[in-house]
Amino acid sequence: MSKTGAPYLIPVLFVGKPIRQWKNDKGQCLTFGLQHQEVKFVSSDAMTRKLEQTAFPVLVTFDNEPDPEDPSRNLVIDYQVVCSLFDNVPGGKPLDKPQPIKS
Repeated sequence: MSKTGAPYLIPVLFVGKPIRQWKNDKGQCLTFGLQHQEVKFVSSDAMTRKLEQTAFPVLVTFDNEPDPEDPSRNLVIDYQVVCSLFDNVPGGKPLDKPQPIKS
C-alpha cells in the first residue's frame, strides 16, 4: 500500500530481447544472450489472472495498442503463448511446471 492507502499499480512486464550487435571501422561486438526491456501493459483483472497462470519463461506474441499518453509507444493489452520452456524439454524429460501464485 502507498502512503495514501491506495494499492500500488505498476503494470510493467520485463521482456527478454536479443542484445544489439554492432560493427564499424574500429571493430565489432558479437553478443550472446538476452537483455531485459520494460514493457508497459494495460492492467486488468483478466491480464493479472493470465500472468499468474502462465508458466514462465515463455515465448509470446503481444497484442498492442497505442499509449494514450505517448502515441509513439505501445501498451500490451494481451499476449498469446507460442511455447513454454516446459512444453518440450531436451532429452524428453518433463519438468515440473511452477505452481501459480495464490492470492
